[in-house]
Amino acid sequence: MKIIAEKLRQARVLNNMSMQELANQIGVTKQTILQLEQGSTQPKMDTLFKIVSVLKYPLDFFTKDITYKAEVRNNFFRSFKSASALNKSTWEEKARLVYILYNAILMKYLSLPQVDLPQDDDFHKVVEQRDFDAIAMHLRNFWDIGVRPVRNMVGLLESKGFVISEVSGEGKIDAFTQSYKNSNQHCIILDSHYQLMARRNFNLAHELGHIVLHSGIDRAEVTLEKEMEMEKEANNFASAFLMPKQEFIKILSRVRNMRDFIPIKVDWCVSIKAMIVRANSLGIFDFHQYTRFMRNYSFNFNSKKGGEWLDSEIEVIRPGLFNQSLELLLERKKLTPDTLEQELSANGVAMSLRQVAELLSLKGDFFSKYNNGIAEIISIKPNN
Repeated sequence: MKIIAEKLRQARVLNNMSMQELANQIGVTKQTILQLEQGSTQPKMDTLFKIVSVLKYPLDFFTKDITYKAEVRNNFFRSFKSASALNKSTWEEKARLVYILYNAILMKYLSLPQVDLPQDDDFHKVVEQRDFDAIAMHLRNFWDIGVRPVRNMVGLLESKGFVISEVSGEGKIDAFTQSYKNSNQHCIILDSHYQLMARRNFNLAHELGHIVLHSGIDRAEVTLEKEMEMEKEANNFASAFLMPKQEFIKILSRVRNMRDFIPIKVDWCVSIKAMIVRANSLGIFDFHQYTRFMRNYSFNFNSKKGGEWLDSEIEVIRPGLFNQSLELLLERKKLTPDTLEQELSANGVAMSLRQVAELLSLKGDFFSKYNNGIAEIISIKPNN
Protein backbone atom coordinates (compact mmCIF):
# COMPACT_ATOMS: atom_id res chain seq x y z
CA MET A 1 0.00 0.00 0.00
CA LYS A 2 1.47 3.34 -1.08
CA ILE A 3 1.65 6.25 1.36
CA ILE A 4 2.06 9.94 0.56
CA ALA A 5 5.47 11.03 1.84
CA GLU A 6 4.33 14.51 2.95
CA LYS A 7 1.46 13.01 4.98
CA LEU A 8 3.96 10.95 7.00
CA ARG A 9 5.98 14.05 7.78
CA GLN A 10 2.80 15.92 8.69
CA ALA A 11 1.57 13.19 11.06
CA ARG A 12 4.96 12.98 12.75
CA VAL A 13 5.15 16.73 13.25
CA LEU A 14 1.54 16.87 14.50
CA ASN A 15 2.70 14.48 17.22
CA ASN A 16 5.61 16.82 18.00
CA MET A 17 7.98 13.95 17.28
CA SER A 18 11.43 14.09 15.71
CA MET A 19 12.50 11.65 13.01
CA GLN A 20 14.80 9.94 15.50
CA GLU A 21 11.99 9.57 18.05
CA LEU A 22 9.68 8.01 15.46
CA ALA A 23 12.46 5.73 14.24
CA ASN A 24 13.11 4.51 17.80
CA GLN A 25 9.43 3.77 18.41
CA ILE A 26 8.85 1.74 15.25
CA GLY A 27 12.24 0.00 15.23
CA VAL A 28 13.91 1.48 12.13
CA THR A 29 16.75 3.92 11.51
CA LYS A 30 16.42 7.69 11.23
CA GLN A 31 17.69 7.31 7.65
CA THR A 32 14.69 5.09 6.87
CA ILE A 33 12.26 7.76 8.17
CA LEU A 34 14.08 10.38 6.10
CA GLN A 35 13.75 8.25 2.96
CA LEU A 36 10.05 7.62 3.65
CA GLU A 37 9.38 11.35 4.10
CA GLN A 38 11.30 12.14 0.93
CA GLY A 39 9.25 9.59 -0.98
CA SER A 40 12.30 7.66 -2.16
CA THR A 41 11.01 4.43 -0.61
CA GLN A 42 7.75 2.93 0.68
CA PRO A 43 7.30 1.25 4.08
CA LYS A 44 6.91 -2.50 4.46
CA MET A 45 3.47 -3.54 5.64
CA ASP A 46 4.55 -4.25 9.23
CA THR A 47 6.37 -0.90 9.37
CA LEU A 48 3.27 0.87 8.05
CA PHE A 49 1.08 -0.65 10.76
CA LYS A 50 3.62 0.44 13.39
CA ILE A 51 3.55 3.98 11.98
CA VAL A 52 -0.26 4.06 12.17
CA SER A 53 -0.17 2.74 15.74
CA VAL A 54 2.48 5.17 16.98
CA LEU A 55 1.25 8.31 15.23
CA LYS A 56 -2.42 7.49 15.95
CA TYR A 57 -3.79 8.62 12.61
CA PRO A 58 -5.97 6.26 10.52
CA LEU A 59 -4.43 4.54 7.52
CA ASP A 60 -6.50 6.76 5.19
CA PHE A 61 -4.64 9.80 6.52
CA PHE A 62 -1.40 8.52 5.00
CA THR A 63 -2.80 7.30 1.68
CA LYS A 64 -5.18 10.10 0.61
CA ASP A 65 -4.06 13.52 -0.56
CA ILE A 66 -5.65 16.62 1.00
CA THR A 67 -8.34 18.01 -1.29
CA TYR A 68 -8.40 21.55 0.17
CA LYS A 69 -4.96 23.09 -0.12
CA ALA A 70 -3.76 25.50 2.54
CA GLU A 71 -1.06 27.56 0.84
CA VAL A 72 0.62 29.30 3.75
CA ARG A 73 1.84 32.86 3.24
CA ASN A 74 3.05 33.75 6.72
CA ASN A 75 3.43 32.34 10.23
CA PHE A 76 3.68 34.64 13.24
CA PHE A 77 4.72 33.26 16.64
CA ARG A 78 4.34 34.86 20.04
CA SER A 79 6.68 32.37 21.65
CA PHE A 80 9.34 31.85 24.27
CA LYS A 81 13.00 31.00 23.69
CA SER A 82 12.28 27.48 24.97
CA ALA A 83 10.07 26.84 21.91
CA SER A 84 12.04 24.62 19.53
CA ALA A 85 11.80 24.50 15.75
CA LEU A 86 9.81 21.27 16.15
CA ASN A 87 7.38 22.95 18.57
CA LYS A 88 6.77 25.66 16.00
CA SER A 89 6.39 23.20 13.13
CA THR A 90 3.79 21.31 15.19
CA TRP A 91 1.74 24.49 15.64
CA GLU A 92 2.06 25.29 11.94
CA GLU A 93 0.65 21.90 10.99
CA LYS A 94 -2.16 22.13 13.55
CA ALA A 95 -3.15 25.56 12.23
CA ARG A 96 -3.13 24.20 8.70
CA LEU A 97 -5.48 21.38 9.73
CA VAL A 98 -7.80 23.77 11.59
CA TYR A 99 -7.97 25.95 8.47
CA ILE A 100 -8.73 22.92 6.27
CA LEU A 101 -11.50 21.67 8.58
CA TYR A 102 -13.01 25.15 8.65
CA ASN A 103 -13.09 25.45 4.88
CA ALA A 104 -13.63 21.87 3.73
CA ILE A 105 -16.28 20.94 6.31
CA LEU A 106 -17.92 23.96 7.97
CA MET A 107 -17.96 26.23 4.91
CA LYS A 108 -19.62 23.44 2.93
CA TYR A 109 -22.72 23.64 5.12
CA LEU A 110 -22.75 26.98 6.92
CA SER A 111 -22.73 30.71 6.27
CA LEU A 112 -19.87 31.90 8.45
CA PRO A 113 -18.51 35.41 9.14
CA GLN A 114 -16.18 36.76 6.46
CA VAL A 115 -12.94 38.55 7.32
CA ASP A 116 -13.90 42.15 7.99
CA LEU A 117 -10.97 44.58 7.86
CA PRO A 118 -10.89 48.16 6.53
CA GLN A 119 -9.74 48.54 2.93
CA ASP A 120 -9.95 52.34 2.58
CA ASP A 121 -6.99 54.54 1.68
CA ASP A 122 -6.99 56.35 5.04
CA PHE A 123 -6.51 53.07 6.87
CA HIS A 124 -3.69 51.95 4.58
CA LYS A 125 -2.05 55.35 5.06
CA VAL A 126 -1.94 55.17 8.89
CA VAL A 127 -0.75 51.55 8.64
CA GLU A 128 2.14 52.63 6.42
CA GLN A 129 2.94 55.48 8.82
CA ARG A 130 2.92 53.04 11.77
CA ASP A 131 0.69 55.43 13.75
CA PHE A 132 -0.52 52.74 16.15
CA ASP A 133 -3.07 54.88 17.98
CA ALA A 134 -4.59 56.03 14.69
CA ILE A 135 -4.63 52.46 13.32
CA ALA A 136 -6.32 51.18 16.48
CA MET A 137 -8.99 53.90 16.50
CA HIS A 138 -9.68 53.50 12.78
CA LEU A 139 -10.26 49.78 13.31
CA ARG A 140 -12.33 50.35 16.46
CA ASN A 141 -14.55 52.83 14.61
CA PHE A 142 -14.81 50.51 11.60
CA TRP A 143 -16.05 47.77 13.93
CA ASP A 144 -18.33 50.27 15.73
CA ILE A 145 -16.57 49.82 19.09
CA GLY A 146 -15.54 53.42 19.65
CA VAL A 147 -13.62 53.74 22.91
CA ARG A 148 -15.57 51.05 24.76
CA PRO A 149 -13.68 48.26 26.56
CA VAL A 150 -13.03 45.07 24.60
CA ARG A 151 -13.25 42.44 27.32
CA ASN A 152 -13.60 39.50 24.96
CA MET A 153 -11.15 39.51 22.06
CA VAL A 154 -12.03 35.88 21.30
CA GLY A 155 -15.67 36.66 20.52
CA LEU A 156 -14.83 39.89 18.72
CA LEU A 157 -12.36 38.29 16.31
CA GLU A 158 -14.54 35.25 15.67
CA SER A 159 -17.41 37.59 14.77
CA LYS A 160 -15.11 39.35 12.29
CA GLY A 161 -14.22 36.19 10.38
CA PHE A 162 -10.99 35.11 12.08
CA VAL A 163 -10.56 31.37 12.67
CA ILE A 164 -9.53 30.69 16.28
CA SER A 165 -8.76 27.51 18.17
CA GLU A 166 -6.65 26.53 21.15
CA VAL A 167 -4.33 23.59 21.66
CA SER A 168 -1.90 22.48 24.32
CA GLY A 169 1.48 24.07 23.70
CA GLU A 170 3.04 23.18 27.05
CA GLY A 171 3.51 26.85 27.86
CA LYS A 172 6.13 27.38 25.15
CA ILE A 173 4.01 29.41 22.74
CA ASP A 174 1.50 32.08 23.79
CA ALA A 175 -0.25 32.43 20.44
CA PHE A 176 0.34 31.89 16.76
CA THR A 177 -1.16 33.21 13.52
CA GLN A 178 -1.11 31.68 10.06
CA SER A 179 -2.20 33.52 6.89
CA TYR A 180 -2.74 32.06 3.42
CA LYS A 181 -2.00 32.81 -0.22
CA ASN A 182 -5.30 31.43 -1.54
CA SER A 183 -7.60 33.44 0.75
CA ASN A 184 -7.74 36.47 3.05
CA GLN A 185 -8.43 34.23 6.06
CA HIS A 186 -6.24 34.01 9.13
CA CYS A 187 -6.03 31.16 11.62
CA ILE A 188 -5.06 32.06 15.21
CA ILE A 189 -4.05 29.32 17.64
CA LEU A 190 -3.94 29.95 21.39
CA ASP A 191 -2.12 27.89 24.00
CA SER A 192 -4.63 26.33 26.42
CA HIS A 193 -1.84 26.32 29.02
CA TYR A 194 -2.44 30.02 29.68
CA GLN A 195 -5.81 30.47 31.36
CA LEU A 196 -5.73 34.21 32.13
CA MET A 197 -8.24 36.35 30.25
CA ALA A 198 -6.23 39.57 30.40
CA ARG A 199 -3.24 37.77 28.92
CA ARG A 200 -5.45 36.09 26.31
CA ASN A 201 -6.92 39.45 25.26
CA PHE A 202 -3.46 40.94 24.81
CA ASN A 203 -2.21 37.88 22.91
CA LEU A 204 -5.12 38.12 20.47
CA ALA A 205 -4.70 41.86 20.04
CA HIS A 206 -1.00 41.19 19.39
CA GLU A 207 -1.89 38.62 16.69
CA LEU A 208 -4.39 41.09 15.19
CA GLY A 209 -1.50 43.54 15.04
CA HIS A 210 0.54 41.10 12.96
CA ILE A 211 -2.40 40.60 10.61
CA VAL A 212 -2.98 44.33 10.14
CA LEU A 213 0.68 45.36 9.98
CA HIS A 214 2.63 42.43 8.56
CA SER A 215 0.43 40.19 6.39
CA GLY A 216 2.11 41.39 3.20
CA ILE A 217 5.63 40.70 4.42
CA ASP A 218 7.56 37.73 3.01
CA ARG A 219 8.69 35.86 6.12
CA ALA A 220 11.50 34.18 4.18
CA GLU A 221 13.20 37.57 3.93
CA VAL A 222 12.72 38.57 7.59
CA THR A 223 15.96 38.93 9.56
CA LEU A 224 16.17 38.43 13.32
CA GLU A 225 16.39 42.20 13.77
CA LYS A 226 13.27 42.70 11.61
CA GLU A 227 11.42 40.00 13.53
CA MET A 228 12.14 41.77 16.82
CA GLU A 229 10.88 45.01 15.29
CA MET A 230 7.68 43.29 14.13
CA GLU A 231 7.06 41.88 17.61
CA LYS A 232 7.47 45.34 19.11
CA GLU A 233 5.06 46.82 16.54
CA ALA A 234 2.47 44.13 17.29
CA ASN A 235 2.79 44.90 21.01
CA ASN A 236 2.37 48.62 20.37
CA PHE A 237 -0.75 47.97 18.31
CA ALA A 238 -2.20 45.62 20.96
CA SER A 239 -1.66 48.25 23.65
CA ALA A 240 -3.26 50.99 21.52
CA PHE A 241 -6.22 48.78 20.55
CA LEU A 242 -7.06 47.53 24.06
CA MET A 243 -6.34 50.86 25.77
CA PRO A 244 -7.46 53.68 23.42
CA LYS A 245 -5.27 56.74 23.83
CA GLN A 246 -7.70 59.53 24.72
CA GLU A 247 -9.71 57.35 27.09
CA PHE A 248 -6.65 56.00 28.88
CA ILE A 249 -5.01 59.38 29.27
CA LYS A 250 -8.03 60.29 31.40
CA ILE A 251 -8.20 56.94 33.19
CA LEU A 252 -4.51 56.46 34.00
CA SER A 253 -3.99 60.07 35.04
CA ARG A 254 -6.03 59.23 38.15
CA VAL A 255 -3.77 56.35 39.22
CA ARG A 256 -1.79 57.07 42.39
CA ASN A 257 -0.99 53.59 43.70
CA MET A 258 -1.08 49.96 42.61
CA ARG A 259 -4.60 49.34 43.94
CA ASP A 260 -5.96 52.08 41.68
CA PHE A 261 -5.41 49.68 38.77
CA ILE A 262 -7.91 47.13 40.12
CA PRO A 263 -11.20 48.76 38.97
CA ILE A 264 -9.59 49.53 35.58
CA LYS A 265 -8.63 45.88 35.17
CA VAL A 266 -12.20 44.87 36.04
CA ASP A 267 -13.64 47.20 33.39
CA TRP A 268 -11.09 46.70 30.60
CA CYS A 269 -9.68 43.20 31.19
CA VAL A 270 -6.08 44.21 30.59
CA SER A 271 -3.18 43.36 32.88
CA ILE A 272 -1.77 45.79 35.39
CA LYS A 273 1.67 45.47 33.82
CA ALA A 274 0.26 46.39 30.40
CA MET A 275 -1.37 49.47 31.92
CA ILE A 276 1.89 50.58 33.55
CA VAL A 277 3.71 50.25 30.22
CA ARG A 278 0.88 52.10 28.44
CA ALA A 279 0.98 54.94 30.98
CA ASN A 280 4.69 55.32 30.36
CA SER A 281 4.33 55.30 26.55
CA LEU A 282 1.58 57.95 26.73
CA GLY A 283 3.75 60.19 28.91
CA ILE A 284 1.40 59.93 31.88
CA PHE A 285 4.15 58.45 34.06
CA ASP A 286 7.57 60.04 34.00
CA PHE A 287 10.68 57.88 34.33
CA HIS A 288 10.64 57.93 38.15
CA GLN A 289 6.93 57.07 38.38
CA TYR A 290 7.31 54.30 35.84
CA THR A 291 10.32 52.86 37.70
CA ARG A 292 8.45 53.02 41.03
CA PHE A 293 5.37 51.26 39.65
CA MET A 294 7.43 48.57 37.94
CA ARG A 295 9.37 48.00 41.15
CA ASN A 296 6.10 47.70 43.08
CA TYR A 297 4.77 45.37 40.41
CA SER A 298 7.77 43.06 40.71
CA PHE A 299 7.39 43.06 44.50
CA ASN A 300 3.65 42.27 44.47
CA PHE A 301 3.37 39.89 41.55
CA ASN A 302 5.46 36.95 40.44
CA SER A 303 4.90 33.32 39.51
CA LYS A 304 5.40 32.18 43.12
CA LYS A 305 2.69 34.55 44.34
CA GLY A 306 0.22 33.38 41.70
CA GLY A 307 0.08 36.32 39.30
CA GLU A 308 -1.83 39.60 39.44
CA TRP A 309 -4.88 40.57 41.44
CA LEU A 310 -8.14 39.28 39.88
CA ASP A 311 -6.40 36.89 37.48
CA SER A 312 -8.22 33.88 38.87
CA GLU A 313 -11.55 35.70 39.14
CA ILE A 314 -11.98 36.86 35.53
CA GLU A 315 -13.65 34.18 33.42
CA VAL A 316 -11.47 32.81 30.62
CA ILE A 317 -13.41 32.70 27.36
CA ARG A 318 -12.56 29.93 24.91
CA PRO A 319 -13.08 29.92 21.14
CA GLY A 320 -16.67 28.97 20.40
CA LEU A 321 -17.24 29.02 16.64
CA PHE A 322 -16.33 25.38 16.02
CA ASN A 323 -18.39 24.26 19.01
CA GLN A 324 -21.47 26.20 17.85
CA SER A 325 -21.05 25.15 14.22
CA LEU A 326 -20.69 21.44 14.88
CA GLU A 327 -23.51 21.46 17.43
CA LEU A 328 -25.78 23.02 14.80
CA LEU A 329 -24.78 20.52 12.10
CA LEU A 330 -25.14 17.52 14.39
CA GLU A 331 -28.43 18.63 15.95
CA ARG A 332 -29.94 19.43 12.54
CA LYS A 333 -28.77 16.03 11.25
CA LYS A 334 -26.64 17.59 8.52
CA LEU A 335 -23.80 15.50 9.95
CA THR A 336 -23.44 12.57 12.31
CA PRO A 337 -20.20 11.56 14.02
CA ASP A 338 -19.87 8.76 11.44
CA THR A 339 -20.48 10.97 8.40
CA LEU A 340 -18.10 13.60 9.82
CA GLU A 341 -15.35 10.98 9.97
CA GLN A 342 -16.24 9.94 6.41
CA GLU A 343 -16.01 13.54 5.18
CA LEU A 344 -12.67 13.99 6.90
CA SER A 345 -11.35 10.87 5.19
CA ALA A 346 -12.74 11.97 1.80
CA ASN A 347 -10.91 15.29 2.20
CA GLY A 348 -7.62 13.58 3.00
CA VAL A 349 -7.58 14.48 6.69
CA ALA A 350 -8.82 11.25 8.29
CA MET A 351 -8.64 11.42 12.08
CA SER A 352 -10.49 10.22 15.14
CA LEU A 353 -13.23 12.29 16.76
CA ARG A 354 -10.97 12.64 19.80
CA GLN A 355 -8.33 14.26 17.59
CA VAL A 356 -10.97 16.54 16.07
CA ALA A 357 -12.06 17.62 19.55
CA GLU A 358 -8.47 18.35 20.61
CA LEU A 359 -7.75 20.30 17.45
CA LEU A 360 -10.91 22.43 17.55
CA SER A 361 -10.91 23.11 21.33
CA LEU A 362 -14.06 21.06 21.93
CA LYS A 363 -14.78 19.26 25.18
CA GLY A 364 -13.42 15.72 25.18
CA ASP A 365 -16.91 14.17 25.30
CA PHE A 366 -18.37 16.58 22.73
CA PHE A 367 -19.37 13.88 20.21
CA SER A 368 -20.59 11.28 22.71
CA LYS A 369 -24.19 12.50 22.90
CA TYR A 370 -24.51 12.36 19.11
CA ASN A 371 -23.23 8.80 18.68
CA ASN A 372 -25.78 6.46 17.11
CA GLY A 373 -28.71 8.53 18.33
CA ILE A 374 -28.46 6.99 21.82
CA ALA A 375 -29.17 10.30 23.52
CA GLU A 376 -32.52 10.48 21.72
CA ILE A 377 -33.87 7.06 22.78
CA ILE A 378 -32.72 6.96 26.41
CA SER A 379 -34.23 9.11 29.17
CA ILE A 380 -34.62 9.12 32.95
CA LYS A 381 -37.78 7.47 34.31
CA PRO A 382 -40.30 9.87 35.91
CA ASN A 383 -39.93 10.30 39.69
CA ASN A 384 -36.35 9.05 39.62
